[in-house]
Amino acid sequence: DRALLLQQAQLAYDRAFNPEGVQRQLLAILAEPSRVALLGRLRVPTLVVHGTADPLLPVMHGVHVAAHIRGAELKLIPGLAHRFQEAFKEPLLAAVLPHLAAHRQDLGLARL
Repeated sequence: DRALLLQQAQLAYDRAFNPEGVQRQLLAILAEPSRVALLGRLRVPTLVVHGTADPLLPVMHGVHVAAHIRGAELKLIPGLAHRFQEAFKEPLLAAVLPHLAAHRQDLGLARL
């Protein structure tokens, strides 16, 4: 149900900040080849959420990703940087929950 999904989102959000993980993630990004061809093969309801103030991956990165996924929906969150800041929990959930609700059957989710 919706309350359970919100609780799970809260737990995931709270554990997302890991300073040591930032360094490991950057190294992993640099080691990976382009995924553009893989994006073009996706055939699932896709929501791309990107912050407009991301200094690591500028907003055009989110636009580019969404453009390469057939039927993708792009939600830009004004002011959101690369790291998920506390002030953006509500805007993020407001972007994601309607998408999940609209595609719950496609994604095999229980009713939201």
